[in-house]
Amino acid sequence: MNQSPFPSVERLFSGIPSVRFPPSYIHGPLDDDSTLSDYHTDQQILCEWLARIAADGRAAVDKQMAREINAAVMGVGLHYSFQLAERRRPEWQLKMTYTLRSVYECCALAVTLLLDERHGLASRLAQCTAPECGRFSLSLGGMGRPRKFCNDRHKQQADIARAAAERRIGREARRRGEQLSAAKAKRNR
Repeated sequence: MNQSPFPSVERLFSGIPSVRFPPSYIHGPLDDDSTLSDYHTDQQILCEWLARIAADGRAAVDKQMAREINAAVMGVGLHYSFQLAERRRPEWQLKMTYTLRSVYECCALAVTLLLDERHGLASRLAQCTAPECGRFSLSLGGMGRPRKFCNDRHKQQADIARAAAERRIGREARRRGEQLSAAKAKRNR
């Protein structure tokens, strides 16, 4: 049996204080080769959800997408504990911990939190529009629109690609205009 090809992903998510994966999931072996294929399928679904949200905000959620998200988070467990928080002044707190069976569940839960209108995060999600990138970012600070690019280099690449596309469209429009003018002139003879 193979070890999970993505153990670091699970460990990263496990570092979130309010998230817990069962130990057997993090360290468990893959059942078969289909697990890797399932992971890539799940990744595509999540990227599609995020792309729709980045483009249209909460308006992107239709009934089908809501059903898919609900099905994905159906198995998420929520556990409560009453603990003494170690701070400068110790205080008792109610602690909530999500128990997740997969990274897919964790990501789907994150999507539900993005879409929860009480947090106002859906409008803060953006997707880099640089050619061949498509990474997502969540702008938590400041006002205004979220950042659309991963970095300054990607902004420059996107500007160059946009300018080239605009020039191409302009050339095509002029060519069509010239063809229409030639056709009119021919008819008027």
